[in-house]
Amino acid sequence: MKVRVKLFGIFCEFFPPGTEGSGFWLDLEEDARIMDILSRLRIPENLPKSIICNSLVAKEDQVLRESDVIAIFSPITGG
Repeated sequence: MKVRVKLFGIFCEFFPPGTEGSGFWLDLEEDARIMDILSRLRIPENLPKSIICNSLVAKEDQVLRESDVIAIFSPITGG
């Protein structure tokens, strides 16, 4: 299964070598979860992050489907 992964801000340092633009396609096993992407890209578990899947807030244990689009970025704060 292929999913589209987009990384922003501090997460850009976790792009696979040779990646151009803001995202890339990633091959995963069926029933893979967002946590599998984080592990594969070696994104530290303790690094604060916001995750969006197909324009909706997602959790790391969410099961993925073919052609899902996952965006990972730093949490936004303000006041």
